[in-house]
Amino acid sequence: MRNALLLPVVVMATMAVGPEARAGGDLAGAAAASPRPPECRLGSARAAPALWSRARVPELGRFCDALARGYARLARSPQEAAAQAERAERALPGRAATWVLRGRASFALGQYAASFRDLVRAWKASPHSLDAPGALHDLGRSALATGHHPEALAAYRALVPRTALLDSETLRQRIYVEAAALAMSTGAVGLNEALGYLGEARSVDGTPGFENLVLASLALTLDRQGRKKEAEGVLRELRGTFDVQAFVKSGHAPHLPPGELLALSAIVGERPGSARTVSEWSELADKHPRSPWAAHARAKAGAPQRGPGKGHD
Repeated sequence: MRNALLLPVVVMATMAVGPEARAGGDLAGAAAASPRPPECRLGSARAAPALWSRARVPELGRFCDALARGYARLARSPQEAAAQAERAERALPGRAATWVLRGRASFALGQYAASFRDLVRAWKASPHSLDAPGALHDLGRSALATGHHPEALAAYRALVPRTALLDSETLRQRIYVEAAALAMSTGAVGLNEALGYLGEARSVDGTPGFENLVLASLALTLDRQGRKKEAEGVLRELRGTFDVQAFVKSGHAPHLPPGELLALSAIVGERPGSARTVSEWSELADKHPRSPWAAHARAKAGAPQRGPGKGHD
C-alpha cells in the first residue's frame, strides 16, 4: 500500500483546484463544497443528468442526501456524520465519497486507524475524492497518528498548495508547521523543504500563539542546519513569554511527529535572556533514540549552558 499511495498523492499537489472549493472558508466549509461525487452536485454541468439519474435510481437521492447531512454534522456531531456515512453506504455501497465522510468522522472521533484505512481506500478508488483540504488534512494527521510518516508527508505536500482556500490564517499556519515537522522527520534532506513551509507560515498573519510556534519551528530548523546565530536571532523575535507545553495544554497543539514538541520546548528554552534550562534535549535523546535528530539532541544536551543574556549582543 505504501508505495502505491505515495506517488499519486504527491501528484495531486499539482492539480488545479476546482471551482467548487474556491470559496471554501475553514476546512469544514471547503470539504463540504467538493467531496461529493459529480452526480450529487446539482449546480454542476452534470446537473441535468444528475436529476435524471435521481429519478431513475431512488437510491442515488438517498445517497446524496446522506452525504449532505453527514457533512453538515461533521464538525458538531461526528457520531451523526458517521451514521449518515453508513446510511449512504446502504443506499449505494462501495462509493469513495462514503469512505471519505466515514474516514473524516472517524478522525474527529479519535479513531485514527479507521480513519486512515477509509481515507486510503477512498483515494485508491478515486484520487479526486481527496481533493478537499479537509480530507487531505485528516489523511495526513491520521497517517501520522498511525505511524505512516511517508504517507503523512505526501498528504501534506498535496495539502499545502490548497491552503489558499482557507480563510483561517491560524489554520494555514498550523498546516505549514505540521508539514515542516514532517519534512524534518526525513532527516537533513528535509530541512530546506521545512524552511520553505515555515517561510510561507511567516507570511501569514495568524494569532500570536501560533506566530510564536512558527518562530520556534524556524529556530529549530536553522539550529539543525548548524545556523545557530540565525536561530538565536529568530528566538529574539518571540513575543512575550512563550511556553510550548502550556500552549499545547491550551488545546492548540499541532499534530507533529514524536518528540518534536519537546524539541520545540528545548529550543525555546535557549531563547536569549531566558532563565530556563534546556534539559529537554537530554530527555529528547533518551526517549527518541531512533529519531534522525537524536544525535543533534545529544550534542545540545552536552553543550555548556549559558546564563541569562550571556554571549548575546
